[in-house]
This record gives sequence, C-alpha cells and structure tokens, in this order.
Amino acid sequence: RADGPGEMGLPRLSRLGGWWASRRLRTKGVLVVALPLAALVVATGAFYLTGRRNSRAEAAARIASEERVATTAMLTTLLEAETGISGFLVSGHPEFLDPFKDAVAELPDRMSHLQELLSGDRLEAGRVDSIRNLLNQRLELLTRLRERPGGELERFLLLRGNEVSTALRFELEGLVQRQARKVEVLSQKAQEFESLSNFAVAVSVPLGLLGGVLATSLFTSGVVRRVRRLTENAPRLAAGEPLVELPPGEDEVGRLGGALQEASETLRNAKEALQESETRFRTLATHAPVGIFYTDQRGEGVFVNE
Repeated sequence: RADGPGEMGLPRLSRLGGWWASRRLRTKGVLVVALPLAALVVATGAFYLTGRRNSRAEAAARIASEERVATTAMLTTLLEAETGISGFLVSGHPEFLDPFKDAVAELPDRMSHLQELLSGDRLEAGRVDSIRNLLNQRLELLTRLRERPGGELERFLLLRGNEVSTALRFELEGLVQRQARKVEVLSQKAQEFESLSNFAVAVSVPLGLLGGVLATSLFTSGVVRRVRRLTENAPRLAAGEPLVELPPGEDEVGRLGGALQEASETLRNAKEALQESETRFRTLATHAPVGIFYTDQRGEGVFVNE
C-alpha cells in the first residue's frame, strides 16, 4: 500500500523532533531568538534596499529631467536664432538679429551644461561631440547668412543650414526620447524591486514570527514536560521505585534524566545484590551446626539461628 502525504510527512516530523531534542538548551534559546530576529533583519534589509533603489531611480529621473529641459532649451534657442536670421533676410531690419545674438551668447553655456549632465552616461557622452559639432556648424552658417551674401551662395547656405539644423534636431530630439525611455525603465525596475521587497517582507515577517512561536513552544513544552518528569522521579529514586521514562533527548535535561535512570538501575541492582546476599547468609546461618546470633547497637537480639 502506498503511503499517503500525511504518512510520508511523519518520518520527517519525527526526524525534526529528534534533531530538536538533541540540541543543547543554549542552542535552542539562540534559535528561539534568532528566528524572529532574522525576519526583522530581512524586513529591514528589504526596506533599506528599496529606499536605496528608489533614491537612485529618483536621482536618475531628476538628471534625465534636467537633460530634457536643457535639450529643449537648446532647441528653442536655436529656433529663435533661425527665426531671427530669416526675419532679417526678409526684412533687412537689424532688430531681427537680436534673437540670433542672444543665441550666440547663450548656446555655448547651454551646450556645456548639457555636456556636464551627460558626463556620467558613457553612451550619451559620446554623442555630445557630434551635437557640439553640428551646433557650431549651424551657428557658423547663420553668421554667414547674417552678411546677406545673396545669389547662389546664400541659397547654398540656406540649404546647408537646413541640413545641419535637421541633423541637429534629430540628435537632440533623439536624446530627449532616450532619456524619457531611461526614466521609464528605471521607474519600472524600481517598482518591480519594491514589489519584490514588499513580498519578501510579507513572507519573512510572518514566517519569522511563526518560527519563533513554534520554537518557543517546542522549547518551553519540551523542557517543562521533561523537568516535570524529573521532579516526579526524584522521590521515586529515593524510594527505590522504577522511574517514569523521559521523552528522548540529548540536551542537558535529557542527559540529567539519563543519569538519574542509571542511578536508579545502579541502586536497584545494589538492592537486589544485598537481598541476595542476606538470603545466602540466612540460609547458611540457619543450617550451621553452631549457634549464631547478632544484635543491634543497643544489644537487643536481631537474629538467632535455629
């Protein structure tokens, strides 16, 4: 007949109970304290790691947000410069050059700020040189257009400027999109890690508390039950009666119970040997051909043979 799941689990529980009973009292006490403490450590570690991961995600998101702002500001400033040059070429009024002059003054600083933000990202830092080169080309073309060269040269500068501007916008807009995806991925990972940490806390704390309660129950019930048996065996040992058998265990209480059991057997064997010796003496004395008697300390007769 095949054993059921409950019957298969009995030997495991028996082995676990035997292992627990053979541990020293100090080891049991340490386990009673260590199980809930381990749960507390796991929960604390999970909270710490979650906070650290969230802090990293927030810092990365903040940097990415600054990068988007810086990139958008560069695009806006570049667009204003191009609009100013276009207005100047169409109208010839110098006041249209004010946005261009402001852009020439601001864009280098904005480019340096963007480069500083991207310095920690090795993948994006390599594209900074390309963006800077395209930006310099675009400003140079706009500067040459400000001189209104006219003819084929002006047409060439406009076409070339459009090509460079398109490439520059492509780089900057691609940077914005990549940073947005980066923030999204970091936020998703942070949420996943937070969910995992919450799961670890939700599992470790109840298990730790349950293990602590179980270990405490086993510790107290096992020790108290066996100490009670030892208390019952003390008068039995004094009276020479058979001792109550203790539950198995190799800890201090179990060894003490074993020592009492050995002492009981030794006393019982000694008593039986004494009784056997007295029986032999009485038999010899009874059949002796001479009178044999002995008295106690007060001189009163105790034994006289026939």
